[in-house]
Amino acid sequence: MVAADTECVEVIAIREHGLEPVYDLTVPGAHSFVAEGVVVHNCVFETMEPCDGKEGRPDCDKEACPLWKWCEGRAVNADGWRSRDEIIGLYNRVGIDTWEAQHLCIKPDAKALIYAPFSRANVTEEAEYVPGVGHLWVAYDWGFTDPTHIALIQEDDGIFYQFDELTGSNRSEREWVREIVKRFVALEGYEGPTFEEWEAIWLGRKPWPQPWPEAWPEAAGDPSAVQFRAELKEHGIGAAPAAKVKHNVEEGQDVLRAALLAGSDLRRYLVHPRCLLTIRAFSNYRARELADGSFDPRPDPDPANHAFSHGCDAARYLMWRLRRTLGITSGGSDDHDN
Repeated sequence: MVAADTECVEVIAIREHGLEPVYDLTVPGAHSFVAEGVVVHNCVFETMEPCDGKEGRPDCDKEACPLWKWCEGRAVNADGWRSRDEIIGLYNRVGIDTWEAQHLCIKPDAKALIYAPFSRANVTEEAEYVPGVGHLWVAYDWGFTDPTHIALIQEDDGIFYQFDELTGSNRSEREWVREIVKRFVALEGYEGPTFEEWEAIWLGRKPWPQPWPEAWPEAAGDPSAVQFRAELKEHGIGAAPAAKVKHNVEEGQDVLRAALLAGSDLRRYLVHPRCLLTIRAFSNYRARELADGSFDPRPDPDPANHAFSHGCDAARYLMWRLRRTLGITSGGSDDHDN
């Protein structure tokens, strides 16, 4: 116990009380505090300290650390003050690509300056939808608390025109997919079931349309969004399997960057001015450049630089799926989708 006017006291006695379950609370900032007259010192366990696998750091040994295969020693202090075991449990449930994406979003380094070629030259009213021209695509990166971003794209002769977007949070996959259908049903030149007729089709009360509507998309997006992909298929929209859109993050960034700007100022990803959040995402998703030309390993303090990363990632997955349309292959094998 400690008196209110006492700053420090001497421990009088320590008594054994057996083994009991306890709770380890970590409070950022105040590591010692008084709770109901008892001085409490919380454990500050910064689980994701910088590590490089060198001797003297057994927690970063490639053989001993179950987290190494995900972070490869590049992680820094974890956001949220999670325990190391919790971090391991969390990231062992996702693929390495998801880990890489989260690492780049939360802790950007030089490689996070990934869409610098995007400029106002990529924004044009020429990206407006044109009836009966080219193939239609849906690019998506779904999130519940992170913003979902869905891009509606028309491909024509190897150029991709994003003519609309759907963005927001806290909506189910089914709600988003039905919003997608509403947008395509409303397109000029669409001929097919009304949205109400589609609802009857999805419930099995009416047959699938014959012939199929011409103004109808295919989809490609986040390979970890399993339920979103299932909902697309349930609603009659073909969705690329995870293997077709899964990639190493840096390779995916390279492909999208080549679509935004290739040699001789060739721009093959154009965005309509109405797609405000897509434009904001591409314009701001980068790490903070320092005076010496290097990049700060911490997040840029401007939250706009990372709050809309899904706006870039939706297009990234689609561009990887269609990289051969852009004349791009990865590595030595043309079939490499890893």
